[in-house]
Amino acid sequence: MLKSLKLGQFQGICRGIASPPDGVALCQGLESLSIKNCTDLTDKALIAISHGCHRLSKFEVLGCKQLTRKGMWEFTHNLRKTLVDVKISYCKNLNAVSSLQALEPIRDRIEKLHIDCVWASIIGEEKSLKNWSKLQYLSLWIAVGESLNPLSLSGLNDCPSLEEIQIKVQGDCRDQPKPFMDAFGLSCLTCYPNLTRMILDCSGVTGYALTAPVGHTDLSLWERFFLSGIQNSTLNEVNYWTAQDVDVNQRCLFLPAAGLLAQCGRLRKLFIHGTANEHLMMFLLGNPTLRDVQLREDYCPAPDNDTITEMRVGSCCRFEDALNSSSRHVPD
Repeated sequence: MLKSLKLGQFQGICRGIASPPDGVALCQGLESLSIKNCTDLTDKALIAISHGCHRLSKFEVLGCKQLTRKGMWEFTHNLRKTLVDVKISYCKNLNAVSSLQALEPIRDRIEKLHIDCVWASIIGEEKSLKNWSKLQYLSLWIAVGESLNPLSLSGLNDCPSLEEIQIKVQGDCRDQPKPFMDAFGLSCLTCYPNLTRMILDCSGVTGYALTAPVGHTDLSLWERFFLSGIQNSTLNEVNYWTAQDVDVNQRCLFLPAAGLLAQCGRLRKLFIHGTANEHLMMFLLGNPTLRDVQLREDYCPAPDNDTITEMRVGSCCRFEDALNSSSRHVPD
């Protein structure tokens, strides 16, 4: 019996509730369904799928432009006893508020959620107080230069069980002279009392690493924008993907990140996905709670005969020795 199905660039996967069950709606054993870029997927077809696939616990929909809040609401209502993991992304008619409203039937059951931070409909609306009692994992996509602050206004202000958040930032900083506000908004995460892990993925952010033209901001100041407020968080584990300058093939940690991360009073584990200079890594030793630091994945140490100050094998060893030094009294 088919339990998991992923479809992309398909047409006619289901005709809808006005017709006899067909296509995906016949897969009664499905527990996980992913639909991407199906341009003819309508609300009626989605509702038909919810009637046929009554065991679905995981559902993701990406790039389906005809879906609306009404169709998604009916879909989640029909699957309110099983559906606990939902991803809604790049759907034209489903911004942050409409996506959350569509999930209202499973608000007290959902455990994992992804939405796009498109805030257009929040302007002028009163704060919506909603309790997402079982939500443990939240994933967000947001365009570069936008703020996280409207997150609580969208209806995600009360998530007592939330433990992990993943934030994907994407866009070209070179198209913007400077950020439109003082900070990205990580301070708003303090409303989640049990949030301990964060993935901040800025790998999709492109800007000027070294020299920005007059009137533009380089990546070091954008990094301050992204990370301001993290020092007030309850996080004890952070994965940070740095932004990049594709023109000079550089993806690295800058001084603002080193300084702000060193001030995180509860941070225990830090994973940096990018390059770093040794003297900036040493800033992190000022954080008395930090006990595990790694440069990971796309990081490759500079060769020993290189003259740049990027971390080399020897630099990594010196930092590791300093981090594990007996003179650092790290609380257990």
